[in-house]
Amino acid sequence: MNGKHPVIDNQPVIIPAKTCSLQARLSAPAQLDSLALILESASTKRRDIRHLGQALNRFGIASLSLDLLEGCDADNGISPAWQHFNLPLLSNRLRHVIDWIEEEPSLTGLPIAIVASESAAAAALVCAARQPHRIQSLFLYDSRPDLAGSHLARVRAPILFAQGENDHATRHTLQRTISRLECSFRNAIFAGTGRLTSSKMAWQALMELACNWLSVQSRHPPPPAPVCRNPLIMLGPQTSAREKLGYSGDIAR
Repeated sequence: MNGKHPVIDNQPVIIPAKTCSLQARLSAPAQLDSLALILESASTKRRDIRHLGQALNRFGIASLSLDLLEGCDADNGISPAWQHFNLPLLSNRLRHVIDWIEEEPSLTGLPIAIVASESAAAAALVCAARQPHRIQSLFLYDSRPDLAGSHLARVRAPILFAQGENDHATRHTLQRTISRLECSFRNAIFAGTGRLTSSKMAWQALMELACNWLSVQSRHPPPPAPVCRNPLIMLGPQTSAREKLGYSGDIAR
């Protein structure tokens, strides 16, 4: 669903999620093409994730930012440190968020993309596998797709993975996992950097890449057949976002 909507600028919203209420922030331009669900993590909180939401708005993409672990201290009797690996908890909370989006009049019917890292990326993959008709695309960086296990083979949404060239643990995990995917995917490697959230320059380049990828997916969704073409993208410091993705023409508004 697209058309004219009231402009929303970083508006706080409360999303009920069974055992707790998740605190989120919603931003939306007047002309909407899709919605990006931005899942925060401990590492992204070192960066201002709102900048990504604001940048996406310029591409006609609304953004809903939240932390799936907000307010879950001692939930289910598990210590907060281990909640990061509690995939049933994370994926169930994400399902509640998707349900809320579908019931929200200003957002219902919009194609949904998910931006996530670490274990939240695994929850995004589980959600995409269980609800393929709801999730249009995934942008996963510094991620742990291995945690999604058998759900990987059922994902149908196209994926762009991103990690640093020197983040050997993440790259090794992805290499071991990627063969289980049957959907279309690409793998972007940022040359000369480690964790993407640890470098301001890498974080800015990551935001640019996310904006361009999600914009292309919202306007030119891929065919339903799971096809993987040109899966590896090597990103140098001088490479533009359009060159990185292999698209020609100006896709910015």
